[in-house]
Amino acid sequence: LCASARSIFLITDRPIRVNDRVKIEHIGRHWGAWGDVKDIGLRRTRICNTDGISVNYPNSLLANSVITNFSFSDSPVRVRIRLQVDYTADLELTEKLIIEAIESCGKVIPGSAQVVVRSLWDDTGGHQLSGVLLEGRYRIDDVRKRTAIRSTVLTAILTIFQKNEIPLAIPGVRIESGSK
Repeated sequence: LCASARSIFLITDRPIRVNDRVKIEHIGRHWGAWGDVKDIGLRRTRICNTDGISVNYPNSLLANSVITNFSFSDSPVRVRIRLQVDYTADLELTEKLIIEAIESCGKVIPGSAQVVVRSLWDDTGGHQLSGVLLEGRYRIDDVRKRTAIRSTVLTAILTIFQKNEIPLAIPGVRIESGSK
C-alpha cells in the first residue's frame, strides 16, 4: 500500500484518538515511545512524549507500528520490573522483601504484587546469567503515573535490599591482555 492509503487506514480504523496514552513499538526505543496523542492529521500524528516534547510521526510509519493504547480500557495496568540477584541470595527472603517494598509504595493496587523467577539463562546471548533474573509485578490504576511509581518502587527495593544485605548480581568481567 502507498503511504497515503496507510494514513487513511490509521484514520478510519482509529487505533488511537486524541488524548489517548499510547506506546509505539519500534519508533522511540527509550525516547519518545510513550506519550499522549495531541493531533491526528492526514499525513502525520502529533504525540507529546512523556518528556513533554511534541513529536510529529508520519502516519505511514505509525500504520506499520505496533501501537498499544492504554486509554481503551479502564482496567488497571500491570507494571513489571526486572532485576538480578546473586546466586547466593536467599530467594524466599528476596521475594518477600520485593513484595514488601512494592506494597509500601503509594499508588500500587494493594495485594497486586508478585514475584516470579524469570531465568537463569540468557536466551538471546546463549549463556548463563550472572545471577537469578527476577521479575516483580504489580498493578496501578493510572498509566500516566507509571514512570514515577516505577521509580518509587525501584528505590524502595534497592533500599530494602541494602538494609537486608541482599546481593545483586555482578556481571563477570573479562580482562584480556594485549600481549602474550
